[in-house]
Amino acid sequence: MRLLLFICCVLSPLLQLKAQTFPTNPIQNNGDLNKRINFVYMGDGYTAAQQSSFVSNAQSINTALFTQSPFSNYVNFFNAYTIEVPSAQSGADHPGSASDEPVPSQPTQNVNTYFNSTFDYFNIHRLLVPTNGSAITTVLMNNLPQYDQAFIVVNSPYYGGSGGAYATSSTEANAAEVAIHEIGHSFADLSDEYWAGDIYAFENHNMTRQPNPLAVSWNEWYGDNGIGIYQHCCGGSSSSWYRPHQNCKMRYLGSPFCAVCTQRIIDVIYSLVTPVDNYTPTANTIQVSCESLTFDLDLIYPTPNTLEIEWLLNNTPIASNLETINIASSSLNSGANALKAVITDKTALSRSYLPQEGYQFSTTWTIINTPFISVDVKALLKGAMGSSIMNDNLRTAGLIPTQEPFSALGYTYVGGGGESIGAAVLNVTGNNAIADWVIIELRDKTSENTVLASRAALLQRDGNVVDLDGTSPVAFDCQPVDDYYVALRHRNHL
Repeated sequence: MRLLLFICCVLSPLLQLKAQTFPTNPIQNNGDLNKRINFVYMGDGYTAAQQSSFVSNAQSINTALFTQSPFSNYVNFFNAYTIEVPSAQSGADHPGSASDEPVPSQPTQNVNTYFNSTFDYFNIHRLLVPTNGSAITTVLMNNLPQYDQAFIVVNSPYYGGSGGAYATSSTEANAAEVAIHEIGHSFADLSDEYWAGDIYAFENHNMTRQPNPLAVSWNEWYGDNGIGIYQHCCGGSSSSWYRPHQNCKMRYLGSPFCAVCTQRIIDVIYSLVTPVDNYTPTANTIQVSCESLTFDLDLIYPTPNTLEIEWLLNNTPIASNLETINIASSSLNSGANALKAVITDKTALSRSYLPQEGYQFSTTWTIINTPFISVDVKALLKGAMGSSIMNDNLRTAGLIPTQEPFSALGYTYVGGGGESIGAAVLNVTGNNAIADWVIIELRDKTSENTVLASRAALLQRDGNVVDLDGTSPVAFDCQPVDDYYVALRHRNHL
């Protein structure tokens, strides 16, 4: 049964309802409200004393729903809640006005319920509709605004239900099957696969006027799993419309969803959530310097698992089907690196999105690898100063050692020490001639007395402090890019 959405919108009374909250409880909790699809069950025609019966009925429907494929395969993607909304009276309206009144007939009644549910809607007896759409919307927004799909359980023992904005069923013996069928309408926008009438005939995921197997919208399934192009009957324009299967739940209660409807449901699931529940690091741009990094995925798995994971570093595959990987700095390029985790659902239940491959999602990190930082320091030693630059008397006298002298003098390095140079470095003359050895210290930006790293370097005559090649800025390996205090030490100056 299906109720057109525009009809529901036109006929719902536009009431300004006072904000009110009701007891709201999970009956299926699989994760964060913002990272799951949230089904909400609300009762109509249950008095305050009957709320435990409503919760029990909602649980029964929910259990039946999530034991049927594809909902059973993707149960981990869903939460389910009940909102206990009391009605003044029990039951549902039955005007007795429908031309298809069953035998024996259902008693005619008009009861006061919160959502004003009624049989005989649209002159169809079994079309059971909660007509107070404003009340439904208000309750949802005041109690669980993160809902994705609402379901109204009407406290009536007579057969009935409807789809549309809100799926609806009674509590009759077939209620669970009716509910699942109506969820097909409301959640997945599926058409009936029995002939419901000309008003419900339009091109849709499981309904078409296209008889060509190559052009039909479900052509990827044609010929498999009983999928074909089957003519509707009977009455009206039915002979020009087609369905994909002869025994789908959208046609018969108690049947499974056909492959076309199953695929559509999975499409909707993945349009609302991804299988990536969380990931670490949570920052997508990371600065590193020599240290190893751990990357982790927290995934929502189908049952049975059909997810595959591939890790790519700079577009090169490095690992498969692991939630956690470690990246050594030695495997990174200097500068920017791209790490990507690609998660693909290769379920055989769908041939959508990536044909024959599945649904694909990804998380990407940019890793900025800075294996060293350099400092640009200039210093002048007063005792060596001439008119504008320092002298290099120690060098010309052969008194500058090729290995740093500070360890022998008792200085304790933090990370450095033992630096040495080639003899050719001391052969340079002019402004860039080496005047002596110095120590460079990196100190904590918040505690200037805390030395984080230190090493020996060379001082040129013009005051530039350079690395062991005699020309380059002084480099500190494996220090993160940050702010530092920089200190310079010398044997007998400064």
